[in-house]
Amino acid sequence: MEHQDKLPGRVREQRDTGRSRASNEDPGQFSHGPRMANTYYQGSELNYFKNSHREISLMLTSKVQEIEKRDCELTLCHNQISYLKNEAEKYREKCLNLQELLEKNASSVNSYYRLEERDSFADNKLTVSEDENSNLVKEFSSVCVEVSHSTDISEESFEGSLPTSTSNCFMDTLNYSWQESPSKQQNSSSNKRDIHPKKQQPKRSSEPPNLHGEPLKRETLSRNDRDFGPSRQQLQRPSEEKSSLGGSSAESRSLETTVIKEIKSDLFKMSESHALAHCVGSDFIMSSGIAVEFRKKFRNIPELLDQNKNPGQVAFLKIQNSGQYIYYLVTKLCSTGKPKWEDFEKSVVEWKDLCLQHKIKEIAIPQIGCGRDQLDWKKVSNLLKQQFANTQIEITVCSIEAEGAPPKKWNLSLVHTPKPLSELNPVDCALVFIASKDHFITPTIQRLVAKYGFESDYLSHKQGSGSLYHTVRRSANIFGLVVKDRHNESVSFSAIGKCLQDLKRVVKKSNLWYIGFEAFDDPKVLLATRKVWTLIIDAFFTENIEVHFCWPEEVKEKCWEDRK
Repeated sequence: MEHQDKLPGRVREQRDTGRSRASNEDPGQFSHGPRMANTYYQGSELNYFKNSHREISLMLTSKVQEIEKRDCELTLCHNQISYLKNEAEKYREKCLNLQELLEKNASSVNSYYRLEERDSFADNKLTVSEDENSNLVKEFSSVCVEVSHSTDISEESFEGSLPTSTSNCFMDTLNYSWQESPSKQQNSSSNKRDIHPKKQQPKRSSEPPNLHGEPLKRETLSRNDRDFGPSRQQLQRPSEEKSSLGGSSAESRSLETTVIKEIKSDLFKMSESHALAHCVGSDFIMSSGIAVEFRKKFRNIPELLDQNKNPGQVAFLKIQNSGQYIYYLVTKLCSTGKPKWEDFEKSVVEWKDLCLQHKIKEIAIPQIGCGRDQLDWKKVSNLLKQQFANTQIEITVCSIEAEGAPPKKWNLSLVHTPKPLSELNPVDCALVFIASKDHFITPTIQRLVAKYGFESDYLSHKQGSGSLYHTVRRSANIFGLVVKDRHNESVSFSAIGKCLQDLKRVVKKSNLWYIGFEAFDDPKVLLATRKVWTLIIDAFFTENIEVHFCWPEEVKEKCWEDRK
């Protein structure tokens, strides 16, 4: 009370007046006033918590996206590590094979040197034997001369006293000894008596007789007649052995010369029994040369891109009606580049294996790799002969390309923009992003949602892969290409092609003149953004549209203008 009395008079009057008013009014009139105040306070607090919850959810979403991104990078690193391990194992096997070959070659060299020593020893032994034989012949001739000097009988009496065969043998021996030593015969002519002075002696053989009265034939032993093992000339080379087809090396060489047949003809007028082939880049743009005709005639670009072939590999199509195979040798990364010989050789080897697997008998090709790729045809033809030599596959090289009207020039124009898709001017422009069936919020979608606010509408979209999401917010046409079931899977280029056909119809109907795409990375697909550009060309080839590719900082794939 003392405290209340100290209040100023005006304040006490106002207090008392208020009390009197409150006592005169209905006590139940303001009974719900505090409740309304509490309700208002609770509503504002609820809004505050909702806003904070939304901010927290966005932060969690960004963190989850970062975690997913790190997981993708970790998966890519694991794949690279496994690839390097496999390469190391391959090199280790190659080293072991080379070591075995070196050991085999060393053993072959050792055997060669052993044969050399054996040959030299045999030659020395033969020389010694010939010297001994010559000495024996000389001794025998001297003995015969001494016998002829000491005897004083005629030929008739000598022959009569001995058997016929023995006498003939002995007389032939005497005659041989005289012919072998003419000097001794001349020295002893004074002491020797002529056996038949009036009768001419018959000519006898110059060879010594054997025991049967026949002259001995001294044959010179050749190298092949010596029993010293096989000679070096008898060792066959591997190239001279029979081929795996059962023919000789000459037959295999004749096969090599008849593998390739060059004619002047249109490649696309060959029969459907011929498989066709040509070289492409891994992006499958095929915008120049004979590749344009392949693209116009056989199309199916999304199916080729889904095979995900890199340089050194081969993609193929099988025509359903005729069963004809079309092979695409991926020899380079981009269509605007030049192939490496190693990648070209790997593609040819894999192409041969596919032909054998598909039981191909005839192939028609242009001079592959020798147009804009500028490879040497002699080198290419030698490689083809080497790979297809024993396959019984006939390759026909057509030197005249298909004649016809030149392909139409693109009405498309391409612009590269070093900024995110959300910063493009949305007037008359279609803003296109890559989406998945599980509605995962990528950084591209997050930036667009923050600017145009279509998150709830996007999350309610329930269509599957290959469907097109479309919404209009603040005069901006926003499109989502649902091209995979889960966000951590690779994109399906067949689904992208289907979505682009639907996008083409909507763009025409809405009179849009610009299309904006944001570049993206796919851990399992090289040049994923450039391959999307290939499908855009395939869908909007004749449309007068300007395409903008946006390159945010987090994308690892290089812009084509910056690529070296």
